[in-house]
Amino acid sequence: MTAPDPTPDEDVSATARERGDTIPRWLRNVIRLVAVLALVGATAGLALARNDGLPDLSAPPPRKAPTAGEEARRVEPEVRLLAAEDARLRAVSLGEARQVGWVDGTLVLGARRAPYTLATLVTAGAVTRSGSTYLLTRPVVVRRDARLVLDAPGATLRMASAPRAFTSIVSWGGSITLAGTEKQHLRVVGWDARVTGPDKVTDDGRAYVRVKDGTLDVAWTDLSYLGFWSGRTGGLALTGSSETSATGTLDHVSVAFSHIGLYLSGARQVDVRHADIRHTDRHGIEASNRSERVHLRQVEIRDAGEDGVSSSNGSARLRLDDVEVSGSGGYGLEVDGSPLADGMNSAGYGTENYAGLRVAHSDFRANALGGIAVRSMDAVSVTDRTTVESDRTALDVHGGSRGLVVSDSRLLSTGGSGLVVRAGVRDASVSRSRILGDTVAVEVTGSSVDLSQNDIGVGTGHGVDVRGASATATISGNTISGRGAGAVHGADGAQLSQASPNVTDDWTYRPSLLMWAEKHSAAMPLLLVLVLPVLGTAFVVRRRRQQRELRRLFEAALVSQGRSSIAAYDPQSGRRTLDLPAARAAAEHRGAAARGPLVGTSAAAIITDGAPPRASATTGTGLASLEGRRFASAREFAVAAVLDAGFPASQVAQVLHLPTSRVRAWVAEGGTGQPVVPTTAPVDLPGDAPAEAPADTPADTPNGASGEPRTDDEDGPRDAEPADEATDDTTSDAPAETTSPAH
Repeated sequence: MTAPDPTPDEDVSATARERGDTIPRWLRNVIRLVAVLALVGATAGLALARNDGLPDLSAPPPRKAPTAGEEARRVEPEVRLLAAEDARLRAVSLGEARQVGWVDGTLVLGARRAPYTLATLVTAGAVTRSGSTYLLTRPVVVRRDARLVLDAPGATLRMASAPRAFTSIVSWGGSITLAGTEKQHLRVVGWDARVTGPDKVTDDGRAYVRVKDGTLDVAWTDLSYLGFWSGRTGGLALTGSSETSATGTLDHVSVAFSHIGLYLSGARQVDVRHADIRHTDRHGIEASNRSERVHLRQVEIRDAGEDGVSSSNGSARLRLDDVEVSGSGGYGLEVDGSPLADGMNSAGYGTENYAGLRVAHSDFRANALGGIAVRSMDAVSVTDRTTVESDRTALDVHGGSRGLVVSDSRLLSTGGSGLVVRAGVRDASVSRSRILGDTVAVEVTGSSVDLSQNDIGVGTGHGVDVRGASATATISGNTISGRGAGAVHGADGAQLSQASPNVTDDWTYRPSLLMWAEKHSAAMPLLLVLVLPVLGTAFVVRRRRQQRELRRLFEAALVSQGRSSIAAYDPQSGRRTLDLPAARAAAEHRGAAARGPLVGTSAAAIITDGAPPRASATTGTGLASLEGRRFASAREFAVAAVLDAGFPASQVAQVLHLPTSRVRAWVAEGGTGQPVVPTTAPVDLPGDAPAEAPADTPADTPNGASGEPRTDDEDGPRDAEPADEATDDTTSDAPAETTSPAH
């Protein structure tokens, strides 16, 4: 009688409790998933960091930014000084306008036809003289219809600048003239008598020169160490309003180490030529509060703390010819022409853009934030061999505006784009210019541009990149060089057209993925680390699947063996049948173990871990070679799994919860490479029934005449080997004595 094989729907696998699992499988899977995600996430976070995000070890550590409270406490003394200065000037301006008089320690020069001079100040006691050096010890105010002319070639005017006791020269409706000659300049310097030198501290107030609602003329004059806190007290200032006129002319003027080089507020018709402005705390030149018709010619601005030239708050009609700006802490030129109001307002400001910026034959280099930035300004032109070089964006024009013209210029960027036109710029024209960028030479977003006859170059990326549903670009007759996925790229619904073909002979195609890898080269080693967990995860998943299948087959073999043992028992006769071929195979197995490894067979060759599953000559390949077979012991299963299915000995040992050396020894001792194919031939075993044994049974019965019952999984006849020579293998062959399979 034989036991039926399990049906496909019947679960014959061991339970978790039978296998000895103490941790639920779902919990183990969750722990593994969390560990893998943590590793991948940490590695990806490091790998995707941009190269420019890495710290510059050569640079000094960044300073801690002050909090709002700390900043307020720091500037509070200067704010109080400015308020006191404004109150003093208002009081002086409302007093009686005598020709020469004193008001609260301020020398007031009233209206008269003849100009006041340096000698007047000496006579009045506001200035002391020592040779060609003059020291201003009292503040001076020039009233309306009065003129102060300090024409002193070769002289030095020191303006006393002690803490909270600084001097100033202010015109309140009048005019001021500072003049020297080409060979003998007039020098004006803020002077601190305590240190017998220039006043280099601004937070306790500092001397300054200002013209309000009047005229400022400065020629062949050098000014230094002037100004503090605000624009109107910034050093050299010209301020007006919509009801009054403030004009000025500066020719052959130098300004150094001042708070602001030249501050213009509400000024009109200002002409600055042959000027040299350097090392200012803030802007080199600032035009604000609806200043108009400001013309800069042959002006050089170096190392400004903020922008080289700044124009904002409704200023318009700014013109720069032959201007050089370098080393600024902000932009070389920053212009904001956006309206001061976007609807009805009590001040009566208009809602249209301010217009008029012309830059010609000028040079902007090495400015920290970029070359030129223009926001919402109409009628902007950059022409006539203007050169803009930056490691950021060379020319950035953004905000709703019209009438941008760029021609015959050079826009060069080593770390950004040469030209950026974005956020609603319309009717822009760019022609006959050299434009270079790092990843994009010309970037157009949500704007309309006509690009023609330009020489466009890029390192790796796109020569022209147009984006946005409202973006249109006509790109014709340009020479585009570089490498990347495409010389011209459009995205997000942009409309591209060309009136004549572009020349792209020097363009090299480069896949986008490769460009990304080159740009993030510092991150590539970290990205490669991700390959390890990915490959490892795939390997672990495959190995776990094989282990589960192997465990399933082993558990099925256990169940099948148990059923066979139950079915072999005959309760009526008290006898049990024996699978004779299987018993003979077991005996041959034991004999082979006693003789040693098979002759001519390399144990190392058939026990190599990691070898791919090899085909069995009779049962198929891999797991298929074990499917449906029965095994009398764990040893037979292990040998078949290694030799027939081709599993590594270490993996089989893990499933059976045995030492790897044990499995290797089994294979080396008894492996034949051929599967055990059981055929059932029932025989009577002595000891089951004492009377009916055949005559030849003792010769074939492992127990001989002992009459002691034995099981199929014992190692050989007891009379063939002494009991004291039994090894541990004899206790591990039986499936019932095998430890639980691996999880």
